Amino acid sequence: MTNYYDSLGRLRWEEDGEGYITYRSYNTITNTQAYYAQDVDPASVSSEISSGSAGNWEAWTVGSHNSNKPTRDSGLPTPLNRSKRSYFDSYGVFQYSEDYKVNQSFLIYQADQNIVINNWDSANSKSLSPSSVTIFNGDGQETEKYQLRLGFNSFSTSSGKPTGFSTPPSQSDYISWEKYTYDSDTGRLLYHDIYHDIPSSGNGTLSTNYYRTVYQYDSLGRQEYEIKVISGSPASQPGGACYTNCLRHLGTGHRN
Repeated sequence: MTNYYDSLGRLRWEEDGEGYITYRSYNTITNTQAYYAQDVDPASVSSEISSGSAGNWEAWTVGSHNSNKPTRDSGLPTPLNRSKRSYFDSYGVFQYSEDYKVNQSFLIYQADQNIVINNWDSANSKSLSPSSVTIFNGDGQETEKYQLRLGFNSFSTSSGKPTGFSTPPSQSDYISWEKYTYDSDTGRLLYHDIYHDIPSSGNGTLSTNYYRTVYQYDSLGRQEYEIKVISGSPASQPGGACYTNCLRHLGTGHRN
């Protein structure tokens, strides 16, 4: 593998042992990778590479990597130019991506949650794979994560792109679900619940619907125990609870 860098020290071109070439470009604000193309010919590039995309990724003249480039072997087949493109808002925040088949993936930011929609079918305003949601509290900590069943398509759209839910999903639409509980004073993680049998409504019950991991801390705020509660009463009332892997944070103890 031979690598080629621009004048700013960023990786731009890669040539593998068979002579196939990969190209990269970066977002104009965050300097993170925003464009990636496999099997390209540097002697005849697309306008996506030569001109870039304003506000999304740079033209190939930035960093002078249009002059520091490999030469494609003439004996190779016609280049495929398979690219993946990322698009951003005016602040450099990721909005959505497209691959060479024009499969679109969206990250939708809302006040208290993020929605990830993969393989968006703009013609029919639906997702072709399960979408996922992460919910946050006022301190920006994750409080819930869930994935939606394939076929849930209650999305609102603008110009063919999803902007959120037209009808919020119910728990019967979930295919996976995790919840996090924090100490209101310290912000430390107290519980992590993972559901194995999602109830149609409400939180359900320990063991029947979810397993719980409990985190306990010493007087200095260091994590001291991680308790896996698989049956019995909630860990806030540990009597009768069955727990394993009780780990000391700094010690050597292991208790079952």
